[in-house]
Amino acid sequence: MFTVTLIGPDGVGKTTVAKELEATFKLPTKYIYMGMNVEASNVMLPTTRWWETRKKDKGITGHDMSRTIIESTTSVQNEPVGEDITTPPTSLRKSLVRKIRKSVGLGNRILEEWYRQFVAWTYVKRGVIVIYDRHFIYDYYHDDIHPSDQAISLKRKIHGFVLKHTLREPDLLICLDAPGEVVFARKGEFTPEFMEMRRHQYLELQHIVKNCRIIDATEPLETVVDKAKEALFQFSQDRKQNG
Repeated sequence: MFTVTLIGPDGVGKTTVAKELEATFKLPTKYIYMGMNVEASNVMLPTTRWWETRKKDKGITGHDMSRTIIESTTSVQNEPVGEDITTPPTSLRKSLVRKIRKSVGLGNRILEEWYRQFVAWTYVKRGVIVIYDRHFIYDYYHDDIHPSDQAISLKRKIHGFVLKHTLREPDLLICLDAPGEVVFARKGEFTPEFMEMRRHQYLELQHIVKNCRIIDATEPLETVVDKAKEALFQFSQDRKQNG
């Protein structure tokens, strides 16, 4: 079979539509959450659950991709480029521990991304359509893979390289589109301006991804789900005809 992912700003209805597709589409399907929100994940390495829970317990936010984007705009300026030789030993130890922790976190994130792709692959090989809710490639596309600001951290450069060269893009991309003000009113997070910026970033992908469908997410849920089903069915038929 094949893989399809639903993308769009937070609050656009990705999870709801994806689960409706899993429950009602006439062909075998499997829903897999493809983001870093522990509460939303249905497939996850034990190490990732422990790592993200640990961060949450310490009050460290950022598993939501939108929040990660906001925080990344200042991370480069605030990241130390070197240690002053006069820095006290205690500060040096803390700095070393922090760097090791970030490296371990990056390594686990990459393993998590590979793991979910492997799980999806096992379902596809069994003749199941895998429906992704979000996808790491598209969530991080504008920040790690093709960032507008080239002065990004080494960690993000490594992550972007891994995503671009080792993760397989979904066969079909469905972008749920709604104005920033609409999704902000639904979820009340961030700002309408930020949501509108994310909206345009997702819409830009239609010029990059081969198989992309845009669906107006301001329509009733039933209509949105029906249009998503039509996109899946048509894509399935096209693949059969093309062998």
